Amino acid sequence: MLSSFFFLILLLRLFNMANIDLHLLQIMNVSYFIAGIFCLRKTSIIGFDIIIVLYLVYMLLNGVTINYKFHGEFVYRALLFHVFPVMCYFIGRYTQIDIGKYIERMKWAILFAMICGIAFYFLHPSWYVSMKAAQLQEYANEMRIAEIYRLSSFWGHPYALGYATFLYSIFVTKQLIIGIDKQKDLLFYTFTLFICITVLLLAQLRITIVVYALSLIYMILFVRQESLTKKIKKILLLVFLIISFLYLSLQLASDNVEYITNHMMSLMEEDSMSDRFEHTAGGITSYTLFGDGLGRYGYPARRHGMWAIVDNEFQCHIAELGFIGISLLGSIIFFTILRCLKRSRLILENTIIIFYFLAMIGASVLSNHHQYNFIFWYTLGLLWSNKYKCLNMQKSKER
Repeated sequence: MLSSFFFLILLLRLFNMANIDLHLLQIMNVSYFIAGIFCLRKTSIIGFDIIIVLYLVYMLLNGVTINYKFHGEFVYRALLFHVFPVMCYFIGRYTQIDIGKYIERMKWAILFAMICGIAFYFLHPSWYVSMKAAQLQEYANEMRIAEIYRLSSFWGHPYALGYATFLYSIFVTKQLIIGIDKQKDLLFYTFTLFICITVLLLAQLRITIVVYALSLIYMILFVRQESLTKKIKKILLLVFLIISFLYLSLQLASDNVEYITNHMMSLMEEDSMSDRFEHTAGGITSYTLFGDGLGRYGYPARRHGMWAIVDNEFQCHIAELGFIGISLLGSIIFFTILRCLKRSRLILENTIIIFYFLAMIGASVLSNHHQYNFIFWYTLGLLWSNKYKCLNMQKSKER
């Protein structure tokens, strides 16, 4: 399932558009849960594993013991899409298969989705416009309209494509910086990266753009040891791609350029974070030790006219799981950042982990399936595997 995850997600979406539900997401997450249990039994336990186990046990107990309206429906979804993916951590700890191999297998599915997305964005087929228009409220302002009409390919919102594009773009960038011998492969990866950057711009997910820019610096510094001349050549190639990217952006309608600029510059405003936290809190002013219950503020709440916290993972955790839940998540983040600093040459893994940590500020990435939380947990398992570290260090020496 992990090796073909984006192909399955794309397939599921195409069938959903034809009103056919293959239940692939449920099957995927249940398989992760079962495989994770098997891997946990076969894995030598380390201290950090205990934190993950405590996190899992606490979520299960919280979901079972705290009752609220529509409890069964909400907890069922939370178990499938929040709890079960955590078991991918133990799959990563046990199997130690390079995350790059899984991301590389996205190639044809992600290219198809990205190219179609660009075509839909500029050609405006009727079904695409209808899908977007259905999300508009009666009195939507210009900013809301621009937000809805961000590039999203076959999906109604840009998250499914935007996050997948980010994952593939950092893999492609790393391959280009490492160096590609075959001319045909070099041209393919260069073209693919140009498509990726275009999609990241038009999807307008700020976190993907910011972290991608930071990852470029990180990769140039740590991917491999080489002469300054070679690094300069690779930087020049990246500069060429960025200039091409900026040129493309200037060809867009002025309204879109203005929205993109305002959307990015709002990150620099002094009160942007505090305003966002106040908005995403949904009026919740007090929190408790155990929270209001696992799944209480997930997406299904909207179907019942209730508030859903889907734009901030930290608020979602403290609201649903209380101070205990947010403390456990905070412990995972704290110790993992220390681990990332000690293993700075695990480029792809560290980039993915830090990306998800930062994305938690603006999205409930651990609580929702369309942001590939299972990829985060699998990568976290790799990062905490000492043997995986040794294998990657050996690869680095060979290069």
